[in-house]
Amino acid sequence: MRLAALGGAAGLGLGSTRAAAATAQRTTTEAPPRTLIRGADILTMDPTLGELSGADVILEHGRIAAVGKGLSADDAVVIEGHGMILMPGMADGHRHIWQIADAGRLVKTNVKEFAAGYQIWKMKWMPCATAEDHHLAAYYGGLQAIDSGVTALLDVAHGQHTADRALASARGLKESGIAGWFAYQVSNRIGWGPGDSLPLAEARAQLGSFTTDDHWEIVARLQEEVLSDPDGLLRLGIALSVGSKGQPLARVAEQEFGRARAMGIGIITHHANPGPTDIPPGYFGHRGLGLFDLHEAGLLGPDFHCSHGVTATDEELKLMAETGVMLGATAIAETFPSRPLARRDPAHGRARAFGVRTGIGTDTPLSLTQDYFEHIRASFLSLFLDPESEAIANRYHSPDMLEFATRGGYDAIRLGDIGGSIAVGRRADLVLLGTDRPGFPTAGTLADRVVNFAARTDVDSVWVAGRLLKSGGAMVGIDWRALNARIAAMQARIEAAMETITFT
Repeated sequence: MRLAALGGAAGLGLGSTRAAAATAQRTTTEAPPRTLIRGADILTMDPTLGELSGADVILEHGRIAAVGKGLSADDAVVIEGHGMILMPGMADGHRHIWQIADAGRLVKTNVKEFAAGYQIWKMKWMPCATAEDHHLAAYYGGLQAIDSGVTALLDVAHGQHTADRALASARGLKESGIAGWFAYQVSNRIGWGPGDSLPLAEARAQLGSFTTDDHWEIVARLQEEVLSDPDGLLRLGIALSVGSKGQPLARVAEQEFGRARAMGIGIITHHANPGPTDIPPGYFGHRGLGLFDLHEAGLLGPDFHCSHGVTATDEELKLMAETGVMLGATAIAETFPSRPLARRDPAHGRARAFGVRTGIGTDTPLSLTQDYFEHIRASFLSLFLDPESEAIANRYHSPDMLEFATRGGYDAIRLGDIGGSIAVGRRADLVLLGTDRPGFPTAGTLADRVVNFAARTDVDSVWVAGRLLKSGGAMVGIDWRALNARIAAMQARIEAAMETITFT
């Protein structure tokens, strides 16, 4: 990428697609008034525009002002994109950002160890991490998402059991520059800490508790102190409590849905996984994933988001489509279930076929790659685990898969009217890919090349709301070496404290 003032850019040649001028290193919090991205091959993901060769895009005040050829803009910052691919920024529909703080501690390729140790790891890490640790983890995790071309995400914040931890985490994620949602889980109580010993069953019960007034006081503080703008770049959501399953529907309606909607919370997310089979009628989770229970209580609507939903039946998917419910599937995570499931194929293919607003996500950065293109490819390959999903995949082309992460992905986290495509009026959440790496092909459509071959290392530049956050392959103003050292020191300190907790 080359960047220059408009007046002096006319004589620039194609040059290297990794050449970033020093003037690209912007550290301001505001986008420049006007930016011209010139001569890029544009994968618009807009059905009326399609793919454009050697075209220009003008950004003004954080939005896309023009798309076409031969565009000019006075006093614009100019990005030379010749030979590069400009695409929409991607959306991650389900990620636990805080877990990046201990990435590698448990990995899913050690299947038995992960299945047996994941919940115990959570119950030990959470009381040993400070508010400062959560701030660093969220900031670091947001930066890593941006670095891979993710410009908006749904962060399911289920690791922050106190107000100071939740507020610090929200601040850290906001400071990273990422867009989307900080969805605080109104659950979890941790009554132990370093040096303590207690029965494992007691710890599990506390972690999976139903919501309390204390949780909603935290939500109120998040809304007042950190995420006060309902139309801001990063917005406040909630995740239903773990303990909501098995509760009377009237109690769930009043204490969780009712409180969230009364506060104007924009998205309510839920881990839509199978629960106990002995839940009686009138209680959340009586049937399947509990969606029909919620529907009969009048609780489903376009602000409700389901994560996973692997075992969703056709009837449940139809209900989701009819009520506007969203879905975020996490293909890599869902091919490593911790318990036997009725299906092995993630639900995104079937869900979209029924008209559900459907995206994909990473889930646990503790154990999975931050290269989001790998999650796109896994989302395609996982459809071949079941004949029904395979039949759906056989009708796909590359843009269909990319839509799960772009236009459709934004829609599946209730941001479909904002981003996910390159068209006039859309927010300037954009990714510019270098194509000069060995192995990045020149043949095929832009979507073919991106879906099958792109990688995090190809991400040259990233804009969120018109603000340049990555340029020339490097995050703007970020010292990764220093951040990595802080993360390593935090890991070592917390690991030592975790070893002093005993579950009996």
